[in-house]
Amino acid sequence: MNRNLEHYTIPSKLDMPERWLFWTIDEGIALVAPMLFGFIFGYYLTAIIVGIVLFLFWRKLKSSRHMNLAIYGTYWFFPEKFSGLKGTPSSDKRLFL
Repeated sequence: MNRNLEHYTIPSKLDMPERWLFWTIDEGIALVAPMLFGFIFGYYLTAIIVGIVLFLFWRKLKSSRHMNLAIYGTYWFFPEKFSGLKGTPSSDKRLFL
C-alpha cells in the first residue's frame, strides 16, 4: 500500500472557521444582510453605513471575552424552553435543599 501523499492536503489549522470571501460566515451576514434589505427598499447609502457599522460591531463583539452573552441572557431572563439547556436547573430556582 504505497500511496502518494502529495495528492492530499492537510490543513495547517483545524479549528479555523469557514470563510466566505474574506470574512467568516457570521461577519459576512452582518455586512451583507442590511445592505441587501437597504438596496431592496431604496436606501442605498443608509444600507451601506448600517452594514459596515453592524459588521464592525459584530467583529468587536466576537473579539471580546463575552461572545456567549446571548446564551447567558436567555438562560437568566427567559423561560427554560428558550435556552435549550437540559442539564441545568431552571434559573428561577435559587435555593437547592
